[in-house]
Amino acid sequence: MNKNVCEVCKKVRAKKLIKIVDNNQLQVIQVCEKDYINLKHPENTSNTNLFSSNQESEFLINLYDSNVAFSDHKLTTININETLSEETKLIIQDSARIAIELNHNEIRLEHVLYSLVDNRQIKDVLEKFNVKPNDIKEHIEIFAPRGNNSYSKIDEINLEFSENLKTIFENAYEITRESGSKYIEPIYLFICIAQKKSLASDILKTFNSDFIEQVNKFIAKDAILAKQLKLTTLAQLDKIKLCAKTKLNIDIIFDNSVVDYLMEVDLLPKLDITEIDEKIKERIEYVLVKEVLQGYVNRNDIIIINFDRSTHEIVFAKKTTNISKT
Repeated sequence: MNKNVCEVCKKVRAKKLIKIVDNNQLQVIQVCEKDYINLKHPENTSNTNLFSSNQESEFLINLYDSNVAFSDHKLTTININETLSEETKLIIQDSARIAIELNHNEIRLEHVLYSLVDNRQIKDVLEKFNVKPNDIKEHIEIFAPRGNNSYSKIDEINLEFSENLKTIFENAYEITRESGSKYIEPIYLFICIAQKKSLASDILKTFNSDFIEQVNKFIAKDAILAKQLKLTTLAQLDKIKLCAKTKLNIDIIFDNSVVDYLMEVDLLPKLDITEIDEKIKERIEYVLVKEVLQGYVNRNDIIIINFDRSTHEIVFAKKTTNISKT
């Protein structure tokens, strides 16, 4: 199911999450504004999307500046709609669905973890430890206690964030700020959930007593690498990994420590480091990732130069000093 599309008309972007009872069967569906009105009386049409522009979608997060005493903290208001990345918003919205299916009136860490494990980057992390997303989901389904909330008619769902989840948002925002990123990405939530004592982290520990520590180290290496490469988000590091999987015969123009790291985690084969002076750089053609992966350029003639700051893409170049437009 497309997480963005109304489940009734299957055309328009979904805006509301509702429970319906059909033939004595309880269902949770997401619908657009028009179909919501068709399902419920027109006079009851207040917005329930978790990320509406209404003030209800905002909450206070205490952010403590490391330069001031803990007791003299600054209180900062964070608008979730502006802070979460689009991908993270979808995950939280999907977490709401899980919460409702478990009859809970708030979104908890286990609900978010359930949705997070379907994220591609987090799947890659789990794979390193031979953990499958479905294994985590099954544990959550078994150990997460069901609530007592029930609905006997069509109802609009109003969920709150649990206090633990608010803390996770706070911690994830700190990581986001420290890394220089603009938005809270799914991987930041995963790191914080793994570290927070809760049912969610306990479930992760069932797979390996050192699982959380190992995952944190693994992700920390990516964070360090991203910082070395001056990336805006860890998600952009995936583009290097994607490129590496194409087995390009390439030279990497980064410092030795970065290249050593890439080889250490088997992202790249052994490579020679080539220095390119500024004059040569000016005479080579820039090629974006998608053009390389789509085969517009001979892969044996490609080198990675750096990252384009305006598009946040990896910048490739041909191994030639002659510029020819493709």
